[in-house]
Amino acid sequence: MPGFQRLDLGCGAKRRPGFLGLDRFALGGAHVLADLDGGHLPFADASFDLVLAFHSLEHVADLVATLREVWRVCRPGAEVCIVAPYYTSSLNLANPYHKQAFNEHTPRFWTNAPTCAVDGEEWRQPPLGGQWGLASSDHSDPGFDLRCLRIEFFYFAEYWGLAPAAQRLARRTRIDVCEQLLYHLRAFKSPLTEADAAAWSAADLYQPPELEDRRRAAQESGSGGFLRRWLRL
Repeated sequence: MPGFQRLDLGCGAKRRPGFLGLDRFALGGAHVLADLDGGHLPFADASFDLVLAFHSLEHVADLVATLREVWRVCRPGAEVCIVAPYYTSSLNLANPYHKQAFNEHTPRFWTNAPTCAVDGEEWRQPPLGGQWGLASSDHSDPGFDLRCLRIEFFYFAEYWGLAPAAQRLARRTRIDVCEQLLYHLRAFKSPLTEADAAAWSAADLYQPPELEDRRRAAQESGSGGFLRRWLRL
């Protein structure tokens, strides 16, 4: 659709300024009605500079096929911003409408790039291998390449005051530690080169405004002391 360079997948009732809204239901925010599981997004190749999926991709039946379409409609280097529930939130585990799991490892299956900009402390778990990209780990080609620039974790309030290492340990060993997470990625495709990808920065990425209050509260919180004693972290 002329005039739009940003796409909001699963926009629901909210119409974001500057975004072309797509949803399978006519809830008031959608410019375009289409199903993310329909096999084809109704846009030409390389149509968008930014694709946002805010709590929508957990509902798709075939995540690889959907992301293949997202990558197709992205221009080279386009930003892909995904917000999704963290997989060990008990609400997510109980939700029968959630069909996909998202954690710190999920975007490793969206590229074969051996390294990424995400701090290795967030995803390396010895004695497993240290390579980031696992897209071809089942000996197939997913048909897209999304390079992750950053992952942000949004913790439940009880964990706000813990040090990052303690948050990571709790996240990996307990449920209801992290409520949701944010991925910032870019679409790697021709004519881009590995040198182009190496120059990408995590600065000036799109920040969904819905997350600002949660981020600010966590940053300003001094809580977590009782959890340090309880968890012995």
